[in-house]
Amino acid sequence: MRLYENGSSVIKKVKKTIKEKSLDLFEAIRGRIVTDKDLAELDTPIQVRFT
Repeated sequence: MRLYENGSSVIKKVKKTIKEKSLDLFEAIRGRIVTDKDLAELDTPIQVRFT
């Protein structure tokens, strides 16, 4: 819940809606060329812990 609340305050400070931020992120990713290194990183397992 804290992560959501902290993220909400950041978005309010930036004065952009979540939709605008999502579109900006999508545009940044869309123009990127996927390399072999990127694909190798996708194969590496990660672990996320919530405490």
